[in-house]
Amino acid sequence: MFHETQSLSVGKDSNGAAIVADLSRTGSSLNRGEYRDSTGEVTLSIAHTRGKRTRSMCRVDLSKVVADPLSPSNSMPSKAGCWVVVDYPVTGLTRDDIGNLVAGFAAWLQSGSNIGKLINTEV
Repeated sequence: MFHETQSLSVGKDSNGAAIVADLSRTGSSLNRGEYRDSTGEVTLSIAHTRGKRTRSMCRVDLSKVVADPLSPSNSMPSKAGCWVVVDYPVTGLTRDDIGNLVAGFAAWLQSGSNIGKLINTEV
């Protein structure tokens, strides 16, 4: 089970220091957990489904109220989400196989400018 509180870097301030959201557990069941920061802007969800295959999902959502680009005196909600789903068979692959796959994927995403390429819709 994950800890009752989670910390997540959600940006950098004007000095380049990390902005960290402290997330408290706001929901929990057998196969699901949810964490939220005190402002409600950042949510972390973790969920699992089990059957012939297991799917484990971790999702982060960011919600902000921003200036409406068509009418700057008005504000509008704006949301973004990022998630990873790990899908694996109940038998056949070891936990190490799956863990190495996830670690390799995370390292690839962080290497070079791959995150920038992804959000710039490159293929």
